Amino acid sequence: MVSNASHSGEVFFPDATINYCNVTFSYTHTGSDQSVIVGYYMPAPDAFETSGSMSAPGGVMYGAVSGFTDGGFGFMDTDFDDVFLLSNGNINWPSVYMLGYGAIKEMTIIGKQLTRNFYDVSNSSKVYSYYQGCSEGGREGWSQGQCAAEEYDGLIIGAPAIRYGQQQANHLYSNIVEKTLDYYPPPCKLEKIFNETSAACDPLDGRTDGVVARSDLCQLKFNMISIIGKPYYCAPSTSTSLGHRLDMFARGNPKNFKVWYMLDTPLVD
Repeated sequence: MVSNASHSGEVFFPDATINYCNVTFSYTHTGSDQSVIVGYYMPAPDAFETSGSMSAPGGVMYGAVSGFTDGGFGFMDTDFDDVFLLSNGNINWPSVYMLGYGAIKEMTIIGKQLTRNFYDVSNSSKVYSYYQGCSEGGREGWSQGQCAAEEYDGLIIGAPAIRYGQQQANHLYSNIVEKTLDYYPPPCKLEKIFNETSAACDPLDGRTDGVVARSDLCQLKFNMISIIGKPYYCAPSTSTSLGHRLDMFARGNPKNFKVWYMLDTPLVD
């Protein structure tokens, strides 16, 4: 039992002090020696709501159960590349499948049943389950939508880490462009670019709600170069306009691949 655990400064949920019971156990698959560890943060019965969330500790503060898993390859102290190969040239496919989608799916299935048993939820009452994740967790969220959608009532997916080959190089590309041009755009200029992009692309999914859901249509219909020359304001400096160096940032590399700022990039001079 964990009491008065404080969490602050998180991106996806507010500061809170939580109490919960940490239930951790392991299981194996028939015919396999792979041991999988799963754990769940269980809120006190008087704080529990009939809902499930796989975002620890975000779920607990809302009266939901939160879950985590090691995927079967060593909890948090072992990386996937440590178990990727059984031997030279021999891929460990069970671990690949668990990383790809299996571990999160199984964590959710077990967590829903554990929640029902732990809180004595009747079979006639629905146990709701939600997923929240970012970066690799976002990639895992998409895998659940593809392979286990029936297990969830909602998926909150942020910044999915997909296409690793391009993504890792793209993390450096914007810095290289700035260094090459010897020009570092101020945050207010980048904010103007963001606002213009959002205004043009937000409605493309049929709903103006602050979310650019159809990035594919955005690339087809919005010409970034069209905002060159538009005024913007940087307090306390005087207003100015977007210059043609925007072309280099907007168009990306010579092959016209789009390059995006990574999550939490510090946009400073």
